[in-house]
Amino acid sequence: MPTALLTNLNINSRTGSELHTLEFAKQLQNRGYVVTCFCLCAAYPLLKEFEKEGIEVLTLGDETKLENQYDLFIAQHRVVSEYIYSLQRITFSSIFSVLGLSDEHEGLPFFTNLSDGIIAVSHEVKGHIENSAQAHNIQPPVHVFPNYCTKSFYDYNYQGNNELKSICCISNHPAPECLEAFDLLKKDE
Repeated sequence: MPTALLTNLNINSRTGSELHTLEFAKQLQNRGYVVTCFCLCAAYPLLKEFEKEGIEVLTLGDETKLENQYDLFIAQHRVVSEYIYSLQRITFSSIFSVLGLSDEHEGLPFFTNLSDGIIAVSHEVKGHIENSAQAHNIQPPVHVFPNYCTKSFYDYNYQGNNELKSICCISNHPAPECLEAFDLLKKDE
């Protein structure tokens, strides 16, 4: 069976990158991969979701439990992925760097030129990476893998009303135009 190693800063709450890692891991499992996730800190409640899916989660101090070779390395959050890559006892058949570039820990890892590709979370991030790539001689192609919803999200039958009462933006990194829109909407109250 093919193997995959995914990194993330933490696996404990329900932040975007943590849920993205969980869904990515589940989809790889559905395609026949044995998936391991490595992070700095893992805790409940989200760790339970990984356990329920049979996805192994390793943390700092568990390095000896890592395999010597993985078919796929999804390197999310450079602090963790650079640490894993620096162990130098693990080899990878394919490497993909995943990032959003909104925080320092999401920057390009030092081994980016060895990657088979870079996965950006939006077209705006792709453009930013491509501009940076030219300045730093970064070669791998950049692909957009936007935020997504699983089939279960669309299968949910919400029975709400048609009257808009409030608007909420849920994001650790709200876009400036979103915040500006809220300011405009508050003026219309």
